[in-house]
Amino acid sequence: MNMLQSQVIIVTGGSQGIGRSIALACARERASVVVAAQSQAKLNAVVEEILGRGGEALAHPADVTDEAQVASLVERTLARYGRVDGLVNSAGIAPLAPVTETSLSTWERTMAVNVTGTFLCCRAVWTPMAERGSGCILNISSGSGKRAHADWVAYCAS
Repeated sequence: MNMLQSQVIIVTGGSQGIGRSIALACARERASVVVAAQSQAKLNAVVEEILGRGGEALAHPADVTDEAQVASLVERTLARYGRVDGLVNSAGIAPLAPVTETSLSTWERTMAVNVTGTFLCCRAVWTPMAERGSGCILNISSGSGKRAHADWVAYCAS
């Protein structure tokens, strides 16, 4: 159906898992996909797959917890495509450990990626979307936020 034809979509966490699947699905629907994640090699593999199928994609390495890297992601998208039509926040981590074994650094990193990263990305695309008068933001979450798991305390809280 090509529902996303000519749309420009940023997908964070797009190098693996759900984010990768979403990036590939957006490309199948004819969107130009900006795939963001930390691993350049994994990003390149996803972009090569999209390009190999006749799609349009750009790899952009970024840590969503770093405000400057998020700004660079959006700036590069705007420089290449002139707009951002959609953002899919799929970057996330899920450390496995019971609360008694979850370090403060693990807790803070999980919150930084899963919560702050989502906020930073939303904030970065807000102005360009508002200026165009349109845009869509999709934040991927988990049922674990509603039903706790003893060994995923940081993930469930995030």
